[in-house]
Amino acid sequence: MEDNAPNRRIKVKLNIFDIVIICLAIAAAAAFYFIFSGASAAGVTSQQSTVRYTVQLDSAPDGTADLIDIGDALQENVKKFSIGTVTGVEFSQGTTLTEDHENGCFIDTPVPGYESIRITIEAPAVETDRNITVGGGFVVRVGAPVSVTGPGYAGGGYIVEIERGDG
Repeated sequence: MEDNAPNRRIKVKLNIFDIVIICLAIAAAAAFYFIFSGASAAGVTSQQSTVRYTVQLDSAPDGTADLIDIGDALQENVKKFSIGTVTGVEFSQGTTLTEDHENGCFIDTPVPGYESIRITIEAPAVETDRNITVGGGFVVRVGAPVSVTGPGYAGGGYIVEIERGDG
């Protein structure tokens, strides 16, 4: 009786299915590396600048605009990012979109007891090829929802305008 245990070799046979799985795993690892390795891997450049943007707060209770002063430091209400300093405030009657059944369209209808507030904010920013970021993590984009908090007031709305400055 022969003992072939030391001379045994493990034979691995790869089929096409195994090769496809290995290739997909390598591709997933490469994609993960390029996505999460930061700006240097993607060739993204960044620069410091000043950005001025406008936030529109809809459906704020009457009198809220009187609490907002030029120079107030604002904070994003969810993650507590510092999003800049107030440089301008405009307010008007609060409105809502209402369907006009007679004409088949939507119209702005005044809402008693509420006002619409446009707050102009200025902040130091980091601009990349993809984003404008203020406060270390708040991304400024037109149409992005934002919840702001100032001294004695808070509100929710959208970024409606961005004006870039020089760094």
